[in-house]
Amino acid sequence: GESAGGNLAANLLIADCYKRSETWAQRVWSAPHRPAAVQLICGYFQVTAPERLQARPGVAALDARFGPRAVRSFASAYLGRGRTRPSEINLFADPVRFLERGLLPDRRPPPVFLPVGTGDLLCDETRRMERALNNLQFPLTVRYYPDEAHAFHLLFWRPVAAQSYWRDCAEFLRSVDDQALPLAGALPQQAA
Repeated sequence: GESAGGNLAANLLIADCYKRSETWAQRVWSAPHRPAAVQLICGYFQVTAPERLQARPGVAALDARFGPRAVRSFASAYLGRGRTRPSEINLFADPVRFLERGLLPDRRPPPVFLPVGTGDLLCDETRRMERALNNLQFPLTVRYYPDEAHAFHLLFWRPVAAQSYWRDCAEFLRSVDDQALPLAGALPQQAA
């Protein structure tokens, strides 16, 4: 999942790893197949409280100019006007908030690839997601691309960064294939 798709893919990851009561999450939990890996690319991991995303030093020019207005507009369109405050009702609009709670997963998570440019307005959200996933001991590969803007990997006229991303992505997928992790079933019980 990329950008807003990273938000959706992060929710799929949560539903795959945590036994939840929501109907959609139960369908994911009981699906006959599990994700072998998850890529959360330049993810928008918290839709609520869009005012928190303001241009900061180091944010790329286009992200700084259009990013804050775009995330406010997206949050209102996604959640409804006046409903952008964080709450239990809109928790799954913010998969990073769910993971920051520190609840251990109910079954072994698949490997996660978390790439972002440091010039991306959403870079700090990726850092939060990295901390949350590390705290929960998810298998995690993180890549930060210096000074790159949102969705930089699609900017083929910037070949060094885009090629680096695609090389890292292919390496991650090869490593997942090589590991062939047995993902089915619960986590082993810890000794008392």
